[in-house]
Amino acid sequence: MKKLLLFLSIIFINISIFGQKHYNNYSGISMGVSVPLSDFASTDLNNKSAGYAMSSFFLSFDGAYLFTPYIGINGMFSFANNTLNTTMLKENLKKRIHSEYPDLVIPEDLDISYNLGVWNHIGLHIGPQVSLPLERLNIDFRALGGLSFVLPPSNELYFLNKETHQEFRSTSENKEAISWGYTLGAGFRYLMSNRYILRLVINYTYAIASIEINDSITEESGLPPDLIYNNYNQPVGALQVGIGIAYHF
Repeated sequence: MKKLLLFLSIIFINISIFGQKHYNNYSGISMGVSVPLSDFASTDLNNKSAGYAMSSFFLSFDGAYLFTPYIGINGMFSFANNTLNTTMLKENLKKRIHSEYPDLVIPEDLDISYNLGVWNHIGLHIGPQVSLPLERLNIDFRALGGLSFVLPPSNELYFLNKETHQEFRSTSENKEAISWGYTLGAGFRYLMSNRYILRLVINYTYAIASIEINDSITEESGLPPDLIYNNYNQPVGALQVGIGIAYHF
């Protein structure tokens, strides 16, 4: 009987300590900088998948349910915005036109109209999370996957050479907005009080956008314009670093 009471007492004490020190489930918000990587950041004219993306910001909402202090499941909604390196993009657009259409006359002082957008990336990802609890500090690792909505910039170049009556227009548009993507992340959770925590998050996100380039050339003859179509896949990979707050429940 004494052994049974001792055994039950030990279990009760462990449950009490566990309940006091660990609040496994949490949800929170984080924000910070989104840094494009590899092809997504490239400005190389010879790289067909160059994205000309620049560092901007991201915002994410995520939550986790941990079955134990060490293993659980995480779900995340994220939004990232990346501006364009417009200077390099404009230069390379002109170089591409000179290279691909040598018969097209483009004087140096010709007024070229540009309409350049930005990259937007939305992710709805879910997957396992592994946590390492260290008193008031938790170290988290997660591997998430799911739907990614990649919205490339709708870029447009237009000019009209009044001397040769040549009109040229090139547009870059999104062909498919939805793709599969993933997020590999790590982070630190510091328990500031019984319920509120401060977070540092580091994510690597990846998805693929489908881009369609349409070039049209209208000559003086008045015939329908020549249309040239070109499709390619654009990798969208970025490193996200930010801080946030969360609530244990």
